[in-house]
Amino acid sequence: MTRLDFLLNNRLWMFDTHPQYTVALVAVEKRKPAADHAIRLAGVAKSAAQWEEQATSPGLVYGLSSFGPGWTVPLLRDQGEVNLLGKLRTGTPFANGGGRWQCSPVPELHETNDSYLWEGKRSGRPLWKGESFDQYDPNGAERASAPPQRK
Repeated sequence: MTRLDFLLNNRLWMFDTHPQYTVALVAVEKRKPAADHAIRLAGVAKSAAQWEEQATSPGLVYGLSSFGPGWTVPLLRDQGEVNLLGKLRTGTPFANGGGRWQCSPVPELHETNDSYLWEGKRSGRPLWKGESFDQYDPNGAERASAPPQRK
C-alpha cells in the first residue's frame, strides 16, 4: 500500500447514498515493502473542492508503527501527531498500567444504557451527543472570557 485517501459523503457530493459513509481510496503496488516502508495518508475530504486540494497534497507519512492493531488507521491532523503516535506504539504497552498507576477501561456515556443518569432532569450541563459530533472544538475557536472569581 502506498497511499490512503478518505472522503466523507456528507451532502451526497460523491455518491447518491447515505451521507455519513466514509470512503477509503487505496493505492497499492504488488511488491515486497522495504523495511522502512511508509504509507502516505490524506483525508478526510468533505466536498469536491476539498478533494481537489487533498488529491494534489503529499499527505502525511505514516510509518508502519503508526497503525494500530489490525491495521487500524488513525486519522491525525499533522506530521507531528503521526510521529508521536509511532513512537508511543513502539514502546512498552500500558493496557492497564503498571506499578502504582492503574487504569480501568470504561465505555463512553451511552444515551440508552446510561439513561438513568438524566431521567427526569431539566437542568444541568450541556451533553454533547453523536448528532453534535464535530461541533465542539476542545482547542477553542476564539478567545473566551471568564467571569472574575468571587471571594
